[in-house]
Order: sequence, then structure tokens, then C-alpha cells
Amino acid sequence: MEIAAAILAVLLFAAPKDDLTPPFGLIVQQTYMNKDSHNVSKLGTKTGQACITSYLGLISQGDASIKTASQSAPNGGITKIYAVDYKNNNLGGFIVMETCTIVHGE
Repeated sequence: MEIAAAILAVLLFAAPKDDLTPPFGLIVQQTYMNKDSHNVSKLGTKTGQACITSYLGLISQGDASIKTASQSAPNGGITKIYAVDYKNNNLGGFIVMETCTIVHGE
């Protein structure tokens, strides 16, 4: 039992913390955060999104870069970025975790 508690503590608290770390939901988490906005009164008409997904904290794949998010927008992508948001979702703490970069602009 002590080993299981130690493993759980490592999985929950060993993740690097930075300014993009939202409050953590152990069972379910769905949070949106604004990271950067140059012109808050104007978000633009296009939105692009790019994500990274992790399974059981063992396998992580994806590209959540601003470049990929801006290229994913319809009609030629985004060339003028007005705001960047981040979305974090998880299920069961670490069973499935997803972080997305959302770019707004023209």
C-alpha cells in the first residue's frame, strides 16, 4: 500500500510547474487560460488549434506550437496573431491529458 501511495504522489506532484499550470483536477479538468494578447478588443475572424495528448503519463504525442495552431486555421491559416490561449483537459488525473494552444487572428 505504501508503494502505491508513493507512486501516486510522484505522478501527481513530479510534473514541472510553470506559469501555464492551471489548478489541477484529479478526476476531471477542463480549463482555458489566456497566455498572450496584443489586442484584446479584437480577436480576429480566424481561430486555429494544435494539441498534445498524453496517455497514462507514459506516451505523449502531438505538436501544440503556435506555428502549428496558426497553420490549422481555415483559409490559409493565421498570419497576424492577436491572442494566444491554452486549454487543458484531463481525465482521471493522468489517464488522458491534453494541452492545446489556441491562436486567434487574421
